[in-house]
Formats: sequence, structure tokens, C-alpha cells
Amino acid sequence: QTLTGTSADGSSVNTGFGESIAMSKDGTTLIVGAPGVDDASTGQIDGGAVYYYKWNADTSSNTYTLQQTIKAPDSDNNMKFGTTVDINDSANRIVIGAEQTATPRPMKIDSGETTFDLQDTTFSDLNIGSGAAFTATMYNTLFVIDDKLISNTVTENDEFGRGVCVIDNAVFVGSPKDEGVVTDDGTVAIFDLTTVGDYAWKSIASETAFIDIEKLGQVFDFNNGSKQIRDYYELYDPVKGRILGVADREINIKTTWDPAVYNTGTNANTQTPWGEEHLGEVWWDLSKVKWTWYEQGSQEFKTNNWGKIFPGSSIDVYEWIESTLLPSQYAESGDGTPLYPDDSQYTIIQRYNSRLDTFVNYYFYWVKGKNTMPTKSVVTRKNTVSYVANLIEFPERSGFKYFSVTDTNKLLLNNIGTLVNKAIVLNVDIRTNNFQGDSHSVWKLAREGDKDYRPGTEIETRWWDSLIGKNEAGDTVPDLDLPANEKYGNNVRPRQSWYVNRYDALKEIIDYANTELKKHQLVGQINLSNLDSKDPEPTAQSLEWDTSVDTYADLTYINTADLSGTVKYLVKSDETANNYWAIYTWDGTEFSRTKVQSYN
Repeated sequence: QTLTGTSADGSSVNTGFGESIAMSKDGTTLIVGAPGVDDASTGQIDGGAVYYYKWNADTSSNTYTLQQTIKAPDSDNNMKFGTTVDINDSANRIVIGAEQTATPRPMKIDSGETTFDLQDTTFSDLNIGSGAAFTATMYNTLFVIDDKLISNTVTENDEFGRGVCVIDNAVFVGSPKDEGVVTDDGTVAIFDLTTVGDYAWKSIASETAFIDIEKLGQVFDFNNGSKQIRDYYELYDPVKGRILGVADREINIKTTWDPAVYNTGTNANTQTPWGEEHLGEVWWDLSKVKWTWYEQGSQEFKTNNWGKIFPGSSIDVYEWIESTLLPSQYAESGDGTPLYPDDSQYTIIQRYNSRLDTFVNYYFYWVKGKNTMPTKSVVTRKNTVSYVANLIEFPERSGFKYFSVTDTNKLLLNNIGTLVNKAIVLNVDIRTNNFQGDSHSVWKLAREGDKDYRPGTEIETRWWDSLIGKNEAGDTVPDLDLPANEKYGNNVRPRQSWYVNRYDALKEIIDYANTELKKHQLVGQINLSNLDSKDPEPTAQSLEWDTSVDTYADLTYINTADLSGTVKYLVKSDETANNYWAIYTWDGTEFSRTKVQSYN
């Protein structure tokens, strides 16, 4: 390997790259001086530089690679920083000579007896070429210049720093043209550490280990007299993603980018734009919020700043809406602010209006600060996005009880005005692990060969749900929103399936059934009329529904403002439930499916 002073490592022509070299005792750290380097950014000429190389830094190349370029710490020309270098045995401290550095020294007139302007005006001798030496210490993974070494005896052109040597607790600097006993016979200055191992930079603050919230369990208070739990407390630690559940359950998407796809504007996508299938969904724009770093400093600092957002940032929670108004027009309505009020991005579709006998434009886009609930929503909503944003930013105003752990032996409790009775006890569940146990399996014994034995309804239900691909409520099994490694198993929540390919499993079962059935004469022996039966649609006389619509889409267009009390709708063909009939109940806030055709 050959190291050269090229532009790749910050040097250029006539840099003097390699004029000085030092290597650590174990050979893994290489320091190269280049006293002729110019700094184009400042116009400095021959300021010099030092390069730090590390052996096998990526554990595979077996070469020296550049880790750091240490530039001259001052902007004077002709410093010749890097004339000489040396490194201690521990490879954590280097000394760098700069033999041509001008180190000014105060000029004394009449041996200091004469002063000017009440000593406010002083004069300095530039001391050109007197020289200097600089120390640099390894902090974390890089060297930081932390001291400048000079001698009061050196004068102009003494070249202090022409020779350097460093050991763990002392630095030696040579000045070959200093007047020791006779003219230019040279001197060596010795600098010892005042405190062994104590260098110039002092740590005044450092990051402490975070509280591991995965080891926190339930926190609640209970009445020791009645032995009844009164209230549960939620964990609040927004930097770690824990906000009050009332707000968190409303949010469907948390990203630092806009997740929507538009058919109008920048990067328009006319194939798969977002529309009514996302109505009512809530997105928290994480790019706009920065939290004060509250898990540091004293307990007082933590108490005063826990959960506070950094000045200039904001909590922006958006709702995906449908409107006949463009974003710029909606901005004037007073009910929230669109993400793009300049109409730069939105989705547009057209629907036929029979009353107007024309097509009407409908626009879809994000709106924050909205104080009203959506009339149509594909997700369950209980609160407005304005309320959610305020709850995230000012949880102490909500009245909900919550706690925050600030240290291994300290916690904050909020909204606990009633926790003053001696009979009330606070329970805090803290574990030494993160609640994750070793992997294990649960087995159920079955009696082999016993035709009268059945494994139980729970196992049968999970089996049939997995084979059919839906459960009794019509929900898809497995849940398609689960990651691949969580889709398969025996859990009900989340909805898991036994089979990666249920059709292969069905084929095996049908083949086995046919193998057994062909052994017996069934035609004419049993009644097969049930094979053609289906769960009948409830009649109007059944009083199970109040009115009916043809499809689920028709249900979504009903003006719920005209509804009073609880109203039940029969959907004759529900496209969200395999086109079975279904009954939906309006409770004054939202529609929920309360019954669905069980077989067909």
C-alpha cells in the first residue's frame, strides 16, 4: 500500500505530505504530517495539516484508511503545522509541532514600568517563527486539539516544535535555535500533566442510560380498605413513542413523510390515488415535532420539561377528508388547515349528481386542526384531530391520570388530586426483564384412534377459520395487515391462520374425505338437502332491521344527520363481507356491523 497526498485525503501539490510520521505501539494508528497544506476555504498558505489513518478499520480491507484530517488550529500563513508528530503508547494522545508558528508575546516598556491608558493598551511582539506545539487527545473516535504549548524563553525564528515527543503523562518539545548557553545551541522544554490522566477537556455533562420502559408494568391505585382498584395510570414518554392511549388509538399512521398518493400535483399517480377508501384516517406528521431532551440533568429539569416540545416545532395531526372545496377554498372555512393550502397536491374524482344533472368534483386531502368529526370514516373514530393534537402536546390538561419514570428511583404522577387518602395505595409494577420469556409450545393431548373424541370447540374453530379464510364475524383470517412472521399461529387476537396456503390444506382434506366417503354408500341413505341451504335474509316482520339498502357503498352515502336514535339497516349484499347480507346499527356516532349471514 502507498499513501499519497492527493485531493482524496484533503491534500494537494507541494503539501510536504509525509514529512513527519508517527505510529502507535500496536501499529493500528498512523499519523502523517503535511506542513505545506493550503486551506482553500480560508486562503491560508502553508498552514499545514495532520492525517490520522487506521489499520483495517472495516475489519476486512487490511489497509490503512483515512479516518480524520486535523487542520491547523489558527489561520496564520506559514504555520507549518505538522512539521513533526509523535503519538503515545496508548495511541490516545498526539503532539504536533508547528515550527514556523508566530507566537506573540507581550512587550514590556521600561521593564513594565511604563503603561498606557491605565494598562488598557498593550503591545505585542509577533515573534515570527518562534514556533509552537499542539496536543490532540482522542475523544470517542476522533482526535481533538486540546492545548497549545509555548515557552516564554523562545524568540523570533527559534523553531520551537521542530522536535516533539510524547509519553502518557509528559510532552517534550525541542527548539533547536533557542539560546540555551550560547547562541542557537537549542533547548528542550518539558511539559508534565498537573494531574495524571487529566487532559485539557473536561466532561461537564454526559448522556445517562435511558429508562427501559419495556420493563414497566401496570401502575394503578387501589383502596386498601375496600380492596378495589380505583384507577389505572398510563405511561407517558413521547420520545420513546408512548403518548396517552386516548390519542394514540385515534392515529392510524405515524411517519415523517406524507403517506398519501395524489392524482393531481407533484408526482401525480392516476393509477392508485388515495380517495374515499381512506376517509377519516388520521396521520401524525412526525417531521414537525422535536422534543426537548427531557431525560437529562436534575430532577427539577426533568419535572419542568418532561414531554415539552422544542420551541418552533408543533404537533400536526391530520385527517383525510372529502370535500367539494379545493384545499385553498377549504382553508377559508375555519375548520382546520389543509396540508397543501396552495392546491399543489390533492386527489380529485367526479360523481354524477342527479339533482343537478351534472358531474360534481370531489376533492380528497389532509386537514389538521379540524374540530368536527368525519361523517363518513373507514376507521373507528371517537375524537377530533384537534383534540388529539392538544392531548399529545398538553396531556396535563386532559384530566387523565398518567405517570413518567425519570430515574431508577423516581417517577412523576399527573392529575392525581384525589391521591391524598391514607387508605389509597399506589402500585407500580417493575420487572427485571422486559416481559419476554423463553419460546415454548403448549400441547393438548388427543386420544389416538378414538372416533368419539373431539379436540374441543376452540381448536375446531381455529381450524375451520383457517380453512375458510374468515371467522364468524366475516373478518379475514389471517389479518392481511400483519407482517409475514406474525400471520401464522393459533392466536385469535391478532387473527392468525394455521396455513400459509389454505387451498392446499383444503385439497388435502377434500381428498381424504373422498377417500373415506367412497367406502360407503351414501346416495339414498342420507338427506343432502342441507348442502343447498343458506342462512335466510331476515324479513321485515322479524323486526331485526328498520330499513334496507342494496350495498355497503349505499350505506356510506346515507346522511346520518337525519337519523335519530338507534337505527338498524339491512345491507342486502355487503361487499366487505363476501357479498353476504348484513345488519348495521347506527348508535348516534357510527355504524357497526351487528349481524352477518353465517352460511351460503
